[in-house]
Amino acid sequence: MKNFFLSINFFLLILNQGAAQKPFTKEIGIYTDNDSYISLFNDGYYTNGVTFFYKFIPKSQDTSFPKKIIEYNLGIKMYTPRKGTAPLINDQDRPFAGYLYGKAFVNYFYKNESFLKAGISLGIVGPSSGGGKIQNSVHKLLGMYEIKGWEYQIQDLLALNAHFLFSKKIFHVCSERIDLHALTEVNLGTVETNGSIGFINRFSMFPANKIYNSGLYGSLTDSRALKRSQRISEFFLFVKPMIHYRLYDATIQGSIFNDKSPVTFGIEPILYSLETGVIFQLYRVNLKYSVTFNGVEVLNDKVRRQTYGSIDISYIF
Repeated sequence: MKNFFLSINFFLLILNQGAAQKPFTKEIGIYTDNDSYISLFNDGYYTNGVTFFYKFIPKSQDTSFPKKIIEYNLGIKMYTPRKGTAPLINDQDRPFAGYLYGKAFVNYFYKNESFLKAGISLGIVGPSSGGGKIQNSVHKLLGMYEIKGWEYQIQDLLALNAHFLFSKKIFHVCSERIDLHALTEVNLGTVETNGSIGFINRFSMFPANKIYNSGLYGSLTDSRALKRSQRISEFFLFVKPMIHYRLYDATIQGSIFNDKSPVTFGIEPILYSLETGVIFQLYRVNLKYSVTFNGVEVLNDKVRRQTYGSIDISYIF
């Protein structure tokens, strides 16, 4: 009988160890953008983007804010004229461009649910990014048509940029199921120089998680050892309208240091955009799907507005 009770106690100890989770301080995932996520008939302008990311909570945390997250990105973006394949210069209402980059960010989450993101990026815009080769390789793999016209793409330039984003919570209603956050964003460098203002609105099925524990700005890692039952899942819709004032875009205008690119255009200084979508988080898996509506970016009468989709997937551990 004594051995029986010892066995029961050992079994309960194993169960308790399984229930007491270790801190999930790291996250890996992928951000993807593609106009084909909206329609298989779309294949132009900002046509594809893939970013792999890794985030972690550093061991030393400042007590002045609940959470600090370090983030590293590695990705590529590809841009083409509206028709996708445009072998003649006269057919190109936007330059072909590839942008390969690495980024590093520090994300600060404050007790009042403000958020600050600051970082730098280093990469290359031009043939050395491999954008054209990658796009045609993917098209060939999927049995799609060949993209012609990449020989006229924006020529090589060093991509060095600084990035800043600040968000401040304005209000919440309906038992915190609905909230509103003001946004300000600034980018400075040799790829893009612009400033943006707008807001993001959450509509949650349940009382929304605090910003520092939410997928809204990618803050799902946690230095606390929580049980599975203590990790609150979330499911919410969001709407994000923005106004952008643009001074420079290398993927459209080419390098600011030379005029070697065969096809360039001016940019529309004022751009309106709207992103709307859904974010779902269950235990350690995080999913996001959204649609972005962009105004006209290029000073060209042939250019149209663009719509593309985004799918983000990540895992915390």
